[in-house]
Amino acid sequence: MKKMMTLLFIIIVLAACGQSEDTDTGASGDVVKAIDAKLDVPEKADKDQDITFSVTVTQDNKPVEDASEVEFEIWKDGLKDKSEMIAAEHTGDGEYTVQKSFDEAGVYHVQSHVSARTMHTMPKAEISIGDVKTTTKEDKNKQEADKSHSHLSINLQQPEKITAGKEATFEVEVLQEEEVLKNASITLENWQKNKENHEWIDMSETSPGTYETTTTFKNSGTHIVNVHVKKEEIHGHKEFSAEVK
Repeated sequence: MKKMMTLLFIIIVLAACGQSEDTDTGASGDVVKAIDAKLDVPEKADKDQDITFSVTVTQDNKPVEDASEVEFEIWKDGLKDKSEMIAAEHTGDGEYTVQKSFDEAGVYHVQSHVSARTMHTMPKAEISIGDVKTTTKEDKNKQEADKSHSHLSINLQQPEKITAGKEATFEVEVLQEEEVLKNASITLENWQKNKENHEWIDMSETSPGTYETTTTFKNSGTHIVNVHVKKEEIHGHKEFSAEVK
């Protein structure tokens, strides 16, 4: 009888230790919170002026000091293929910065590429250097948009109900001159409305002109889904909204 009682006691102690280890190792099912990157770019600057660009990275409102990679991609409007990548310097309190000057007037795009804790985000902003007329910038953007979207049809099919934390499937059909656009590079960009954290997902062609991918929205609310289409000289995009419950 004593041996049986001793054996029962040992089993109870081992079971309790196992429960404690599960709790200590985080088996309670806590959800990992996404990183957030706040990009700080001045709206205007002069030619040959030293400018500081910074991005502040946080997770659960706490500074991220161990980002695996932070780079700034900078290019002049209309010259994305000639962009420059600059590695950022960590200055503390979750802030990563670069310095840059421009010797030509114009509108420039500044995009930070942040990789931290197995997550990635790429907030983007613009800066005007020197004497740049707003009308010129708007006219050029309109011309580029008209050119890239000419005779290009982008149709997105999304689930009737999207639930936060659950995988959702998106399908895109692309037509050019009313013909299916095959072998294109299709990327799904999504972000929550009024938030800076963007996610980019490459889509796979499942049949000629039809592309598919899955994604998971971490938070409920209104999200923007932007479909980017690229094939040789063809380049266009179209925004849709997605309601996540």
